[in-house]
Amino acid sequence: MYAVIGGRPERFAPLVDLYRQAGDHRHEDLHVTMSAIGLIAPNSQDAKETFYPYWLETMKYGARARGWAIPSRAEYDEYTRGARSFFVGSPQEVADRLITVGNLPARAARAPDGLVRRALTDVMHAIELLGTEVLSLIRKEFTEVQATISPRNSPRRNAHR
Repeated sequence: MYAVIGGRPERFAPLVDLYRQAGDHRHEDLHVTMSAIGLIAPNSQDAKETFYPYWLETMKYGARARGWAIPSRAEYDEYTRGARSFFVGSPQEVADRLITVGNLPARAARAPDGLVRRALTDVMHAIELLGTEVLSLIRKEFTEVQATISPRNSPRRNAHR
């Protein structure tokens, strides 16, 4: 797994391609997933405003520990515009971004992950939106997703057999 933390997934597609070229396995046997931080809310602005203070605290910690400048609010707004570098936004915005990432040549897409120290109600609501709205939007785009995530084909379920 590779983690996109503060960068656009498109920047990492060449690394995935290199991994696949270097592998001794068939292309379809080399599985790649992507993890990125984010938050889903009913509308984009609420997601961005809710996520910002937590993101900022993380950036302040990183800046102190590693000696880099604390990014500005304008930089945060650019990172979250269109759920580009962080998957922060409305269900439609995050679904659109996941579909775009899923169409990269590397085909490396996974639901947003890494919810950092957020209020439990915000996290639970984001998970609810992921399951009730984002997933249905992605299923419309990728019909094969339905087969791979159905309870019958669940890796967890099959692991117990």
